Amino acid sequence: MRTARGRAYEFSGLAVFNFGTVTGLLLVPFLTLAAWLAACVRRRGGGPPEPDGYLFAVLAGLVLVIVLGAVVGFLISMGHAVF
Repeated sequence: MRTARGRAYEFSGLAVFNFGTVTGLLLVPFLTLAAWLAACVRRRGGGPPEPDGYLFAVLAGLVLVIVLGAVVGFLISMGHAVF
């Protein structure tokens, strides 16, 4: 629970799902691109590595972000319903 100017605000499950999912969907592709560029720098000759593993990593990361956001949002919603 947060307080602002004497008023109490609670996070809703939908808000946590939306915020977490959007943040993750923006971060995962850029972090994967950064990992791929770092792998390019580490290789001798500067040749790019095979992109297949990085493509599957970004796809798995995007799915994981959506599933994790849904689970956390659901748990928060259930917590509000119980308490």
